[in-house]
Amino acid sequence: MRRHERFTVDNSRGLSMRQCVAIGILFIVMLVTGHDLTYSAHSDEIKYMSSSQLVDLVVTGGSITRRVSFVVLLIGGVLVLAGAWNDGPRSSALRNNVVLACFVGFTFLSVSWSSDPGLTFRRASEYFIVCVGAAAAGRILGLRGIVWLGFLGSTGYLLIGLISEMVLGTFHPFSLDYRFCGTLHPNHQAWNCGLLLISGSALLPRIRRFWRPAYFMAMTLGVVCLFLTKSRTSLLCGVLALVYYWAGELRPKQLLATGTLLVGSLLAATFLPSKTVSQLDGMLLAGRDTDSYENFSGRLPLWNLAMEYVGERPLAGYGFNSFWTPDHIREVSAEVEWTVSHSHNDYIELMLGLGAIGLSLYLSQLCRTWWLLRRSYERTRNPFVRFYLALLVFYLACMFTEAIAFDVGLPTFCLLSMLWSRKQFAPVPAERMIPAPRPMQAYQ
Repeated sequence: MRRHERFTVDNSRGLSMRQCVAIGILFIVMLVTGHDLTYSAHSDEIKYMSSSQLVDLVVTGGSITRRVSFVVLLIGGVLVLAGAWNDGPRSSALRNNVVLACFVGFTFLSVSWSSDPGLTFRRASEYFIVCVGAAAAGRILGLRGIVWLGFLGSTGYLLIGLISEMVLGTFHPFSLDYRFCGTLHPNHQAWNCGLLLISGSALLPRIRRFWRPAYFMAMTLGVVCLFLTKSRTSLLCGVLALVYYWAGELRPKQLLATGTLLVGSLLAATFLPSKTVSQLDGMLLAGRDTDSYENFSGRLPLWNLAMEYVGERPLAGYGFNSFWTPDHIREVSAEVEWTVSHSHNDYIELMLGLGAIGLSLYLSQLCRTWWLLRRSYERTRNPFVRFYLALLVFYLACMFTEAIAFDVGLPTFCLLSMLWSRKQFAPVPAERMIPAPRPMQAYQ
């Protein structure tokens, strides 16, 4: 009977009262932690901030409400994990994630060689608290609940962002240089849009008929806001993740038809008038230089310079997420001629902070999780497992040009919940699976 349960897909639609309360608490905690209701009113000031102003922002520890929200997340997470300690080996976040636990331990160990020990300890502590909260959320919400958290949370943040911009009078969707930000940086808001679309795709078969109009309105909101953020990276990564997700559902004939439609659309775009193409290009650039395509909006010179710093400390880096000290911010900003506080590439950022050792530990956990979930999906065809695979695709692709890996936001929190609970989320442990004949797979 126990073996049969591992092959059973949870087809329930609703959430328990405990899960609903947990989603509400996490929504409020993360809103207080990383959102600013007046962000759109001073987004231009932040965009053109000088290196000295950025230094003042980096060295501060954040608002009181942000610190209180971290304390609440830590206490709640510890209480939940302590209560689940004796529930069995499959429920233990620590025993099932030795590599990820070693990575977190390495972040604290980097304080000993960091050029700014105080900043390193603060960043490592914040990441540890988010990991504790994510592991506890995975324990309470489970496979289905985390998907609902991503869908409801990202929809709520987009609605709050739209309302705040309308109240402040900063919502100008028809302006060429407008980028929707709401309560976050436009790139961060685009990550929420991508999470909404991926999680919404997984929930589609389980939406009750009464709630389908609201569901399609939320999905439409995600598509519109994703285009309004004008984040080219998130748009491309979101499309890639959605194609990966839906390709698992399509039959060969449907895949062929979809591919033909995409190729036909690309060919049709080549026959558009040059004036139309220029207008579309201008909207996508959002007021940025036309040569930004060639150097990834100034990222290539930044990456070359960052790799020079990596070469000075290749093994262990400069301390977890703390390379960007006031001196480094001023030096790099002066060199690349624009204000920067991170390398806009999480793979390089990991090497700057923790060197090749930290990068290897982190990517090892992601690869092991991918392999486990992929084997699980091949056996169960669970759409929620495929959601996590699509989220990993989105995450790994965004890491090439964005700083998403250690952002205290909803997409990262959902991914960490999966990483810390991957044994629980995988209906069939890969190390115990027995190959089944094809007729049996078709029957299951």
